[in-house]
Amino acid sequence: VSNVRGVMFDVETLDNDIFITQINHLFNKQDGMDNSISLYNVRVYHKEGTHEMFEKDASAWTEVVDVGLPSSSLGDDDQTETTPIYLSKQSLKLRANARHALYIVVVNPGLAEASKY
Repeated sequence: VSNVRGVMFDVETLDNDIFITQINHLFNKQDGMDNSISLYNVRVYHKEGTHEMFEKDASAWTEVVDVGLPSSSLGDDDQTETTPIYLSKQSLKLRANARHALYIVVVNPGLAEASKY
């Protein structure tokens, strides 16, 4: 997939499972984003283990949610309010005593060329 921008990061759980029902993310309008697009597709992916060495391996990731967010929720560079991404189908379970990787990505034709992973 081309035309994406995103962030990958790891989460380490301690002694208890964690159930995520929403993720709040601080979106900033980036250079190359088309302001005429009214709705941006935001996807969240998960994998057990670290994201390192899997940045370009699409088969390692499981899509958790694909949601449309209004462009008004993507703020300017000085935005300080986060935008909630609700995991609509079910909560995401992160097993206890494990490392998990998350990938939050905006996918739209108005973004400058980039690769998905």
